[in-house]
Formats: sequence, structure tokens, C-alpha cells
Amino acid sequence: MIVHNISDRPNSDGLPRAIYVGKTLIRPGKFADVPEALLTPKVRKLHGKYLWIGSTLPAMFTSTSKAALKALESGVDAMSLLEAREYLSTMERDDLLELCSMITPPLQFERPPGAAMLSILLSRALFRDGVDVNPGAFFWLRRWKRVGDDFEEIG
Repeated sequence: MIVHNISDRPNSDGLPRAIYVGKTLIRPGKFADVPEALLTPKVRKLHGKYLWIGSTLPAMFTSTSKAALKALESGVDAMSLLEAREYLSTMERDDLLELCSMITPPLQFERPPGAAMLSILLSRALFRDGVDVNPGAFFWLRRWKRVGDDFEEIG
């Protein structure tokens, strides 16, 4: 089972700290694959506060990652359509559906398609004129920089 240490994220409940899961030390901003048997009730209580248990992080933790912030500070260009599609293709269907609701106008479906099609539709929408994007949820696109508690569009 993949366990992420999210204690370095500004929207987590704790201060950055390394956490042991069994005998595996997971440092802030890192993840480890640990046997499910090591996920004790004590470790599970940290889910959403210091740790995230699952293969992919939800958008609220991905968008505030130190890697995304560092890329912005180093002057890396905003993501291209293909880079965004590649990134979205690694996400789970539920997370993609959540992201679909965080753009204006939102992508709505009678019967939601699979994860692969959702990543294609969402990536197209992100680069379409007239679509407003929530910078907090899509910070990983490298289009904004954080100014205090707000976001400022780059370029």
C-alpha cells in the first residue's frame, strides 16, 4: 500500500515531520510502499492529517506540493496540454471527477466515463478559452504563483 507523508503541505493539519510506518521512515513530501499489515489503527488515524494512504493524492494536496512550488520558483514554464494529460492519466477516476467540478463551467456527465477518457476531456477543457480554473486545485499546472493566501497568474 502506498503511504504519502503530507505533513509538509500547508493545507494539512500538522507540522512537517518524518513518520515511521512499521520500520519504514517516510519523510515529509515523500512516499513509501508498505505492507498493508503495517497500517495499524494508530497509523490510520494520521490519514488526512500527516499521511495519505492510497496510490494518488487528492488535488488539494497535490496542488500545494513543495515540488510544484519549487518548479514555479525556478522559472519552469507552465505545463503544456500533453504534460497535463500525462499527469492527469496517473490519477484515479474519483479524483478526476472531483477536478471536473472545479472548473467553470464544470464538466458534467450523465454517466461518467472511465479514467482515461476523463483525463483527455479534462485536459482539453483546461486549455480551452472561456474556461475558468480553480488555481488551488490546479496549481500543478504551473500557471500561478502563490502570493500570501492568494494566487497570481504568471504571464
